Amino acid sequence: MHPPLLEHRRCGQSSFSPLVGHSIRRRRRPRGCRQENRAVVAEANQRDYGALATEGSEVLTTLVRHHYVLQTLSSSSRLATTVATHPAVSREVVLTLIDAMPVEAGVLRTKGMPQLSPEVKEDVTQAIAAAAWRANGDLLMERQPRTVADWIRAFEPPADSSTQLQEYFARVKVGYDFDYQRRGPDHQSQMRATVTFDVDGRPRCHGPWRTGKTAAKQAAAATALDWVLGHDETGAPPTGDRTHLLRAVFLAELRTADPDRRIHVDKCIVAGTLGVDLLATGDYDGHLRWARARAQLVPGSGTAIAARLTAFYETVLTQHRRAAVRQWSVQNTPFRGAEVLPQQLGAHIDAWRAGPDAARLALLEDLITMLRHTNPATAALDYVQRQAQTVADAAGVPLEAELSSDNTGQSVTLHLPGARWAEAFEPVVDIVDSIVGGAIWAQEAEVVAVTIPTVPSAADPISRAGLDVAQRAWSDPWLDRVRDALTDVLLLVEYLPAPEEETSFEQLEELARAEHALMLRLRITGDAG
Repeated sequence: MHPPLLEHRRCGQSSFSPLVGHSIRRRRRPRGCRQENRAVVAEANQRDYGALATEGSEVLTTLVRHHYVLQTLSSSSRLATTVATHPAVSREVVLTLIDAMPVEAGVLRTKGMPQLSPEVKEDVTQAIAAAAWRANGDLLMERQPRTVADWIRAFEPPADSSTQLQEYFARVKVGYDFDYQRRGPDHQSQMRATVTFDVDGRPRCHGPWRTGKTAAKQAAAATALDWVLGHDETGAPPTGDRTHLLRAVFLAELRTADPDRRIHVDKCIVAGTLGVDLLATGDYDGHLRWARARAQLVPGSGTAIAARLTAFYETVLTQHRRAAVRQWSVQNTPFRGAEVLPQQLGAHIDAWRAGPDAARLALLEDLITMLRHTNPATAALDYVQRQAQTVADAAGVPLEAELSSDNTGQSVTLHLPGARWAEAFEPVVDIVDSIVGGAIWAQEAEVVAVTIPTVPSAADPISRAGLDVAQRAWSDPWLDRVRDALTDVLLLVEYLPAPEEETSFEQLEELARAEHALMLRLRITGDAG
């Protein structure tokens, strides 16, 4: 038997665990016995806590891998050999979660532990995850607290530099080789790797000296990636081997943007082809730096290249936005686009009207209407303020709004005194993030601030190609037709009788036809709209 438990029995207490038989503690016991009992309690608590932390480690890993695999398969059903299907959730990743949760102040600690160590933070976070899993089970796969959901979405599996180099140059179909140099005595030797690329001029990228071959390879790969993907903040033009390499990969990416070839929109955004990911996320300054580095490589006016870039950006961003509108619409319509209607049609519509979906559909109609014919940044802020006013009116409190702007964008700060309105405002945040994109949010109990990036100006045609497309973000006539179809659905819903009254079959059938017309609009993907 466990020695402390034997000693515990000799003190005259029951053989039950001290965690269960706590009522017996009222008996007077010698001081030494109390000390022994506390040690047993601490040990038992530590065993339970350690078990929770171990279980929580598996919970967090499972949640992350589940989300990551779904995201990976949504972009391609054929996984490259370099894709991590079982990404590791390191301590550093776990620590970002506890830093986002307001729990650190409530963690018990000894007097000699003014600050929680990384090990304790990791254990606490894992224990919380295990407790949540025990309470909710696999429902955590579908719904998580916002902090946890944001943490999961932000997870990016660690990839070493050589793997990233392989993935990038496989996409642009450029080959390369590594070779190595050694210096110094055997017991203190260093190695340097050099990457040679199979393009005109055979550019070579030398990595820094490192201890060991693997470290040298990773360092050289990181340097080569920075040549291609990095940005010189001073604006200095690339020179020498970097110029040759940058020109080669730029031309290779342009070939993938050939309008005669099928463009896979999601893959282009994930891969960052021709900097389109920066436009899609509203990182206009990042795209401007990307374009300026390549504009210096283009001979003459660059008109032909700019035209191809414009066509590529128009296709990718338009289809990306249409997909977002399509997903939001289908998720919130009464029948989700189903061809076969439910048998209990009236009860189904009553449940739909009582839930959040009808309001979320109205949010989309209002957003498209406001963004169609004005500056997108200004219209998005007006939309946010307008929806905040609706929340304020419902809460019966005054809304305080403050507008501001700077070089990064236009902002509005909204304050509802005395109202905890984050949950009511969450659908507005979701739709702006989903449809507009690029918004930067800051949120507290009573305050929400949002910044919409503004499109900067540019002189060279390569830079203007992407920025002009972003400025014309809402000129797609397809959006007008979708909005009109949305309006028809919402008007019919508004004219339906109250839930306690009976809705005729003809009214329900008319609503089903209106939704079907909306689905037809949403399915159109061609330029004609």
